[in-house]
Amino acid sequence: MKEGKEVTRREVLGVIGALGASAAVVGSSAVMASSLSTVDSSDAKSGQGGCSRGLEFPHTASTTVEVVTAQALAALTNNADAMVSTTSSWDQNFVFMKSNANGEIDFFKTLFSLEDIWQFFSANYTRVSNPGGEQRLSELSGTWYDLIDSRYNQFVLPDGPTLTQRGVFLFTTWPDGVAGHFFWAEPTWAQPFDVEAPVELTNKLIAYEEAWRSGDVEARLALIEDVQTRSSARVTDLTGNRRSRFVAETKEELRAAWNLPSAGTVVELERIHHVVSTFYVFAAYKLVLIVDGEKVIRETALLLPLGPNRKFIGEMSYSFESTP
Repeated sequence: MKEGKEVTRREVLGVIGALGASAAVVGSSAVMASSLSTVDSSDAKSGQGGCSRGLEFPHTASTTVEVVTAQALAALTNNADAMVSTTSSWDQNFVFMKSNANGEIDFFKTLFSLEDIWQFFSANYTRVSNPGGEQRLSELSGTWYDLIDSRYNQFVLPDGPTLTQRGVFLFTTWPDGVAGHFFWAEPTWAQPFDVEAPVELTNKLIAYEEAWRSGDVEARLALIEDVQTRSSARVTDLTGNRRSRFVAETKEELRAAWNLPSAGTVVELERIHHVVSTFYVFAAYKLVLIVDGEKVIRETALLLPLGPNRKFIGEMSYSFESTP
């Protein structure tokens, strides 16, 4: 387990995650037939908690959509300075992941500073450019996060071709820009839903939550891929005074991370909503935890990429918290 360093324009938004020409090309019948299911907390399994108190964010009703759109437009300039200018100076947590045709996670990039972000996009824009032409498949927004599933185009420099790809983007925001940016490219093992697939994946999410709630790390790990596993989680309080982050590239590292004091002990856990797709599950939560002996209120946006064995690859998450 590694500690880390301390709406909208529909035609453009999918281009932000420009990860390079080697990402899997979308277009198979399985991909085109895929679907998505969204469920509210009103449909959640009873006993999931009831965290009545939420956090008080400095965001307005339009902060997240404005911040994410600004970075989308910056991405169309193919300019690293523009990307940095739309990234929050308050926090930076960018995590990009994709797999190859052999079913292996072959790209896992973490960017935890403005300099890291500038260096990455400066290099990336020498290989690909973003011509626009995004097809939004779904979007789910909260006060401080935005989940977008889209197909988008990238032109491979200098002479092409243009690749059409699919990915899921999870953005977290602060009033001055994008604070968190998670990207998971659709893998080759994604298969179309049948009638029972949303139920199957929702039940896996419920099992994950029950293990999380009870503090059973081993039961939670049983839902994670054995080999193809990657995780990154960021937690910050609303003052910015207490922050933590972990990056895990093995189940052993993930076990250690989930046992860290900063993971806390769950007192209450309420799922606000969740999204089930052919290559990921997303959920948003309100929690009450005990962290280092202190009660905290936390909100979490959690992306769980699906692996080749229909287990979760790991967690990609961002959380805000505050003391009551």
